Amino acid sequence: MKTQFGFMRKNREYGKLILANVINRFGDSLDSIVFSLLVYQISNDVSWSALIFGVNMVPTIVLQPIFGAFVESLKKKQVMIAADLLRGILVGLIAVLYGLHQLTPMMMLVITVLISTVEAFRVPAGNAIVPQLLDQQSYEEGIAINTSLSRTAELIGLGMSGILVSFFGYQVVLLLDLATFIGSACVIARITVVDQMVTTVKVNFRAWSADFVSGFRYALRNKVLFTLCLFAAFLNAVIVPYNTLRVGYIFENFSEVALVTSALSICLTLGMLLGSYSYHAISKRLNKRYQLLVMGPVIGFAYLMMTVATTLKVSEMIQIALVSIVIFIIGFSVAIGGICTNVIFMNTVEKEYMARASSILGSISVLSIPLTSFLVSFIASFLSINTILLMFVIIILVIAVVSFNAKSLRQIQ
Repeated sequence: MKTQFGFMRKNREYGKLILANVINRFGDSLDSIVFSLLVYQISNDVSWSALIFGVNMVPTIVLQPIFGAFVESLKKKQVMIAADLLRGILVGLIAVLYGLHQLTPMMMLVITVLISTVEAFRVPAGNAIVPQLLDQQSYEEGIAINTSLSRTAELIGLGMSGILVSFFGYQVVLLLDLATFIGSACVIARITVVDQMVTTVKVNFRAWSADFVSGFRYALRNKVLFTLCLFAAFLNAVIVPYNTLRVGYIFENFSEVALVTSALSICLTLGMLLGSYSYHAISKRLNKRYQLLVMGPVIGFAYLMMTVATTLKVSEMIQIALVSIVIFIIGFSVAIGGICTNVIFMNTVEKEYMARASSILGSISVLSIPLTSFLVSFIASFLSINTILLMFVIIILVIAVVSFNAKSLRQIQ
């Protein structure tokens, strides 16, 4: 901890950026819980939760790559300030509409999509400003400190959100969320940028399309890479039922909804953290092919246990404990699968195709999230949550069995 603060004192302007990011991540963790609870409360329908979750991924998939080029021609600091203030205004609008009892699921859909669109501007600006605040030799340490402190703020926010909602209600938490965005904007406003790098970007669509086509052909020729794209899409898709049905599942089975939602979110995050830290040790004992093959069945087993845990004749506290362990396992598995995919990717793809292959892998994998969300939204209108979870258990196991004999996976060691 002393080393982290020492680094931030030495690099004061970057330290201000870290502080803004920590405040931002704390706010994001608050609204991740509050928004999901609000949507279910005003709609009483998990299909709305799934629909909003899926639609909110669209700006990230479609607009962020486009906005990234435009941000290069703008002053990053001003973009970040404007984005934070706009997000604060939109969160404040939700608080006002909820207080007036005028908030509807469609309004939540529109406002959260606007928030995601603003974020699609802020993320490239937040990345692009780093070289203006930090020496290249300090990138690794600076990014590591930023990530660790932001993740800590996220865990604190996830833990506090349920308690705050239970004791003070949605409006107070939404106003606190608004305050974090304003606070972040104020901190960024105090950052001194010596050289605000602005680049006039001209997009050559003919060259871009040629690069994209050649990259896509390369992905089709490289069977391991193509398999990785499918597996990354599968990994993102199988976590969607938990993300979209979580609140409905908790409302149906537990009394302290906000607190349980926070607890499960913390368990998921902790599982991902431990999975990340444990990957090196696991990789020594289990080759990468089996790491990929095991992930699906483990998540499928976790979904099965989610349906079983709430039917056991035990106290609610024991049921919550069992579900928490299951969610921890899901987070752990997703982290292992994600790291394994990245390691195989780096070892498989030639350097000259790295950027194009990376964009294709990212696009295909992320695209599966809204598609699966829309599917869950549709079937949630006539199937129960437990039935949907069991359906995904079957789908996961079928895909796992088929994948076991895949020739392209045999090339991975």
